[in-house]
Amino acid sequence: MFSDDYSRLFTVAEVSKACDISRTSLIRLEESGFFKPHHIDPDTGYRYYDVKNIVEIGRYKRLRTIGLTRNEITDIFHGNTDRVKFLEDMRKKLNDLQTFVDEFGLLLGHNDYCHSLLALPPPVSATAKILFLHRIRKA
Repeated sequence: MFSDDYSRLFTVAEVSKACDISRTSLIRLEESGFFKPHHIDPDTGYRYYDVKNIVEIGRYKRLRTIGLTRNEITDIFHGNTDRVKFLEDMRKKLNDLQTFVDEFGLLLGHNDYCHSLLALPPPVSATAKILFLHRIRKA
């Protein structure tokens, strides 16, 4: 049962400010099933959050920063996704991003033609990049 000790609980306004998230987003996260407030006062309807909720919001925001959708995040935390496959997919994305960053770093400082290589579709760009990188390494 809920005690009247509100000192360890936080209001929507406090959580919103502390986590830099809007009240609307908090409610949407609750409605999507990502988390539930620690307590909703039956008389006032006020929501109260605990530290666990704040940690969950932090996890959510971190996953949003890497490009996951709200639904993908909710599926992950509710076990509605294959976590092994998810991890493999994330490692592939990380590898692709690292490859892009490495290639872009090599291409900086060279002519504008280099930047257009990054926009080519993968089969063409791979061949073009190999040829071009081979050429600039000789220089």
